[in-house]
Amino acid sequence: MKLVHAASRTVNHARLRVGFTLGLGLALVILAVGTATGTVTTQFQKVIVTNTAESPIPVTGTISVANLPDSQDVEVTNFPDTQTVSGTVDVGNFPAGPLATIRHTASVTPSGFTGSSAFIPFALMNVTDVIVADGDEDNYDVGIGGFPLVVDHEGNFSEHFTAAFPATGVNITCENAVVDCDVTVTVLGY
Repeated sequence: MKLVHAASRTVNHARLRVGFTLGLGLALVILAVGTATGTVTTQFQKVIVTNTAESPIPVTGTISVANLPDSQDVEVTNFPDTQTVSGTVDVGNFPAGPLATIRHTASVTPSGFTGSSAFIPFALMNVTDVIVADGDEDNYDVGIGGFPLVVDHEGNFSEHFTAAFPATGVNITCENAVVDCDVTVTVLGY
C-alpha cells in the first residue's frame, strides 16, 4: 500500500507542476500581449469633435490658404437675412456711363407761401444729372421720375447720378414763406 500511495503522490505533484507551469506560461503570454502596444489608454485620448449647426465650434486666428487652387466653389449659408455694414464704401471705380447727349432747361416761378409746384415735362430720357440754378434765397423741393430728390433745399442744387434712370419730367415745389421761387432747372441725359 505504501507503494500505491507514493505513486499517487508523485502523479499529483506532477499534475500540480504541469498546472502551475501552464498557468504561469499563460499569465506571461497575457501580460506580454496586453502590453505589446506599449500604450496606455486614458479617457482623454479618445475624443470625437463635431461641428454642428446647433453647437458650432468658434474658429479664430489666421488660416493659410497658400496651397489651395486658384479658384474654388465656396458655399456660405449661415449669414442672417439682414446685416449691418459700417464704414465707407468707395464707388469711385465704377465705369463711367455714356456721356449726356440731351439737355432740357426751363425757368420756373412757382408761387411761395402756398407751396405751389411746377412740372417740367420732357421726352423720355435716361437722366444723368439734375441742376437747379438761380436758387439763391429760394427754398424748394425737387422730384424726378416720381421720386423726391431733395426736400426744402435752399440755394443752388446739383446732383450727378452714378447710374442713369428713365424719366419724363421734373417737379419743383416752392417752399418759400412769402415770395415766389424763381429757378432755372437743367436736366441732362441720353
